[in-house]
Amino acid sequence: MNVFITAGGTGGHIFPGLALYEVMREAGEELFFVGGERDRRFDAVRRLGNRHIVLPGAPLDRKKLHKNFRTLWLFFKALRRSLSLIRSLKPDVCVGMGGYSTAPLLLACRLKSVPYLLCEQNAYPGFVNRCFASGAAKILLTFAEAADHFRKKIRRRTEVSGNSVRAGFGSVGHTEALTHFGLKRGDVVLGIMGGSQGAARINAALSGMQKKLGAVSVIWSCGVQQYPEIRKKVHARNFKLYPFVERMDLFLEAADLVVSRAGATSLSELVASGTPAVLVPYPFAAADHQTANARSFEKAGAAIVVPEGEAFESRLEETLVPLLKDRKKIKKMASGVSGLFHKDAMARIMAAVYTAAGQKDGQKR
Repeated sequence: MNVFITAGGTGGHIFPGLALYEVMREAGEELFFVGGERDRRFDAVRRLGNRHIVLPGAPLDRKKLHKNFRTLWLFFKALRRSLSLIRSLKPDVCVGMGGYSTAPLLLACRLKSVPYLLCEQNAYPGFVNRCFASGAAKILLTFAEAADHFRKKIRRRTEVSGNSVRAGFGSVGHTEALTHFGLKRGDVVLGIMGGSQGAARINAALSGMQKKLGAVSVIWSCGVQQYPEIRKKVHARNFKLYPFVERMDLFLEAADLVVSRAGATSLSELVASGTPAVLVPYPFAAADHQTANARSFEKAGAAIVVPEGEAFESRLEETLVPLLKDRKKIKKMASGVSGLFHKDAMARIMAAVYTAAGQKDGQKR
């Protein structure tokens, strides 16, 4: 079977797509990962080599529409390239993981009658997935409440499958994870992460909290661009600072508690690892979808939400410092995380892909 997986923009779209790519490749399928040039900033994308097909594109400016003339021109250029890809590679099915860069290929699939599915990782569906939902064979959701944002007719084709995550999450040992970061068993470990680009507000707040965290061991993925500045500010011996941690399976297994943004993939990895969190939603995310994601976690007892805004640094400190001293509460939050786990997420997603392609359980009819 020939499968296109299209994703782009952020790790929240790209990493679930890569997870699906790896599993389907192991199943013997022929796959191509279609996205944008900027996606090559991730090592995992670069390792795909010529299996990563780049489409031209630029982000859509939804506030200043007059700035989108170049975006529109690149979109039609990418559409023409997508139609050519379909003619030459003849995909049986396409899986859209979200992001603006998926739109040209999804439109080409619609024009050429290639079946496609959509994976929606967020509690509030993204713009492209809302636009292409009417033609999708199936819409696979991470959060059940995302279905409420589709029309009733479309809602019948939604399924809460859970999100695909990279191999390793939830399967590495705690001792192995601690050893990887040079930590000792018995330490209270706080993980801080803001994605590959880091989170400036979180970084600033935590760098000013070094003395207040006392003996807590901190592993901190602060972002490549912000690493030099944060390195100058962090002097505590119990703080281990990294530009970016690619082995997030080990990172989350080592941490008792994490401070994190609320992107869907980060949350899915927290769930797969059973790690509770203090969530700081990115306030400028499209349609404020990170707040919706975070509140869903908080409702399940898996997280505490501390929004950015006035007095953010003091509110984060007032939440975090006493929580790290309360192991019973952290353990209770971890139980809330386990209640969100979809252990068969990848199997459900793969079954939907085979069904859409007119196949069953990987066997041609």
